Amino acid sequence: MLAQASSSEKLETLEDAVLGHVFKMAPRYAVFLGLHEYDGHLPDVSKQSVKSWVAEADDLRDRLGKIDTSSLGPRRKLDVLCLELLLEDALFEINELEQPAT
Repeated sequence: MLAQASSSEKLETLEDAVLGHVFKMAPRYAVFLGLHEYDGHLPDVSKQSVKSWVAEADDLRDRLGKIDTSSLGPRRKLDVLCLELLLEDALFEINELEQPAT
């Protein structure tokens, strides 16, 4: 039987997933942070792509919420909060600010 990964290991995996996902929709932010492999990238803002991005962001946010932070140090707890806020910000912008006027 495989041993379960610690919260820290799960968090490292989720960190990479969340950041990669956010940078997919906001490559300029990645370049601003010095990740020049995103130079020249543009987000796919087609309706289907945005819908898919939102669904995956919701899933990542739910997975972050399931991380047991009780065994994490204060800095890692802050990392979890920052990742959640990063996703929340992007989701708010898409769901609330970019809704077409009706």
